Amino acid sequence: MSHSRVLNPFPKSPNGTNQSGFFEQENQSSSLEQELILCDRVIESSPNDYDLWNYRAYLLAKLGRFQAAASSYQTTLTLKATDPKVWCNYGMALDQLSCFEEAIASYDQAIALAPKYFRAFYHRGKDLHRLKRYADALASYDQALELRPNDYQTWFYRGKALLQLAHYGPAIASLEKVVALQSDYYQAWNYLGYLLAKVDRYEQAVDSFEQSLAIDPTNPHIWSYQGFVLRRLGRPHEALEKLERATHLEPDNHFYWYQRGITLVDLGRHEEAHASLVRSLKTQAYHYQAWLALGSTLQCLGSYEDAIESYNKALSIQPDEPFAFYNQACCYALQGKADWAVEHLRRAISLKSTYRIKAQKETAFHLIRHNEEVRAMLASGQSR
Repeated sequence: MSHSRVLNPFPKSPNGTNQSGFFEQENQSSSLEQELILCDRVIESSPNDYDLWNYRAYLLAKLGRFQAAASSYQTTLTLKATDPKVWCNYGMALDQLSCFEEAIASYDQAIALAPKYFRAFYHRGKDLHRLKRYADALASYDQALELRPNDYQTWFYRGKALLQLAHYGPAIASLEKVVALQSDYYQAWNYLGYLLAKVDRYEQAVDSFEQSLAIDPTNPHIWSYQGFVLRRLGRPHEALEKLERATHLEPDNHFYWYQRGITLVDLGRHEEAHASLVRSLKTQAYHYQAWLALGSTLQCLGSYEDAIESYNKALSIQPDEPFAFYNQACCYALQGKADWAVEHLRRAISLKSTYRIKAQKETAFHLIRHNEEVRAMLASGQSR
């Protein structure tokens, strides 16, 4: 009597193919470690038993010992290399070791033996995705979907691959398919909302994020995205409500406080915006957009020297930011410092020529129009 018949709990399929494999069968052992000890003992007396080595690999994988599992699968495949499920399970063990190229080769072997093996195409696609071979991943996902057209997870990863390829329309269609198949899959609603916002379909993006938050209201990232989209729609009061939730759920996230700050600026609540932006920068000081926003807020509050210093902080991170130079020029002009205003305005215009037109309408520069260089710069269209 074969020892493998005693140890191996996996039945044979009608065509004689062994059905073993972690991720594919439920654990039928009450004590995996004890099963493994017993398996090793039996292998000592039957070192060439294919089923024993296969079962040993399964046990090791279930125990999370993937390096040993991969080694055991190698031995299994040395004894018999014609079972596509073993090749697939070997690939999944390799995935756990981040050996993605080797895993893809294993899935290729499985597909060569079983050309309609959905799971091999699916995991092959995910590994190609991990390796940033998005077009190849997409082809693998499409092959998987030919076999299981209603597998929502494959549609989801297909949408993510299309996003990486900047094929936004097909990506949206793929994610819409996901939520049609699995309406409580909040990750798909998240990505769908992100993509809809990316193509300026903001109202639909709001709806998608609402669907996600109805499933998982504790995700601060989605509250933040909701705030971003609502602000783009010109609905700052609603945006602020969403951002308040985001900062409450994750108070140490600098970006949420930054978004809250610029939304408060939109509402003209500059003192509150100042406090929010300061809090953001205390958490992450290397965020030049936050320094720009703080400078603009201080400028609105009439704190011109502090505003100039904030713009300097932004320029230390992003040296060629024309917005900072232009607003520094405004601050200097409002203080009557014409020479400093001219120098900074010249820098702004050299980086972005449209600032010359903006400057012609800027009230701050009316205060220093007596300066010949200012008049020449604004009137002649030539920065000297």
